[in-house]
Amino acid sequence: MLTLVTSIASALGLPLGDFELPALPPALPSDPTGQAVPEGDDEPGAEPDGWAFDPRRCGTTEEVEVPRRRRWVRHKVQSRETIAEIAFRYGAAPWEVRGWNGLGSDVRRVKRGVRLRIKASRVPPPREAIEYTVQEGDTWGSIARAHGATPVDLRAYNYPYRGKMKPGTPLKVLADPIVRDWIAAGKGLHERVPRGGVGVGAPDMGTLLGGVRIPDPDDAGRYWLRLPRTAYGTTHAVTELLTAIDAFEQRTAWTGTLAIGAMSGPRGGALGHHKSHQTGRDVDIRLPRRAGVSRYAELRPRRVDWAAAWDFVLALAEVDTQVIFLDYKRQKYLHRAAKASGADDDTLREMLQYPRGSHARRGLVRHYPGHEKHFHIRFGCGPCEFTCTSATLAEKSNAQVDAD
Repeated sequence: MLTLVTSIASALGLPLGDFELPALPPALPSDPTGQAVPEGDDEPGAEPDGWAFDPRRCGTTEEVEVPRRRRWVRHKVQSRETIAEIAFRYGAAPWEVRGWNGLGSDVRRVKRGVRLRIKASRVPPPREAIEYTVQEGDTWGSIARAHGATPVDLRAYNYPYRGKMKPGTPLKVLADPIVRDWIAAGKGLHERVPRGGVGVGAPDMGTLLGGVRIPDPDDAGRYWLRLPRTAYGTTHAVTELLTAIDAFEQRTAWTGTLAIGAMSGPRGGALGHHKSHQTGRDVDIRLPRRAGVSRYAELRPRRVDWAAAWDFVLALAEVDTQVIFLDYKRQKYLHRAAKASGADDDTLREMLQYPRGSHARRGLVRHYPGHEKHFHIRFGCGPCEFTCTSATLAEKSNAQVDAD
């Protein structure tokens, strides 16, 4: 049931908390050795969001198997891996992995070397233990980023780590081969954002590996960063955002400056009061203000340039945008501006939930409470992000997960 609901939520670009879930099933029975015993046949396992892995786009010869049906695999736990990280690698949910292996709901890690049974919807290559020689100018952060690891984990692999960041010193690294190959291949000719930013998990339950900061505003002043410390995202999401801003500039007559709010912290995870923004794929952007309206004035509907807001929605539709959250009552003004611009009925139905009701499961722009003054934009998973999960997840049944 959870797999089916997650698939539906992903396909619709909705938080899983929008769906009413039955109680989670009890953990599978264990044999005398404590190993979870699977029950029933395999389940359909193709990626619910249509994600497909193309090695050529990642500059690697490695493969990620996406079986037609979820299949059982055994995963040997490696150093520093958490249950959540392991689950996301295989396209599963953390509570599923715990249930399949008879683990308690509060278990975050198990001992290195333990073999876990997982019903995988994708099967990536394992991490590789390699030895790296420190070069001049290296830092814990740069070495970790280049190998798909975190600085904290890298130091743990080499404990005690003090004094080891000297040229010529050998370090142990547990490298993710796909991320490593993707970064090593270097930026493509038309790439504007550094490689290495990868989302791990779901928007409301996960982390950000190698977060990429939204660039500082250029001389044109097309946008400004309201919260620079939380302006980090995946390589893919930041690229899509910048591409959308370019498209917006080309199509709109608006001459104001977009106010970009929270995206994620450098390492993702929980971000203040937000329940999403954890994997670097969600970003808040204030609705564009009419000319002459101060950036400090309360953003009431009459102070919004709705024609510019509609232009921005159209620009976002040209990139890998999963969903845009905006309060339903505010969508009325967006709908009016779209009609005034000459948008036909098919475009209106494709772009807007309004006027079909706040619970309608249609349109790129969807209702979510608390989004009266800003767009909440969620981008898709990048082509090399096999640890990324498009649908939101809630570890407790019947939990309501806010978009913001």
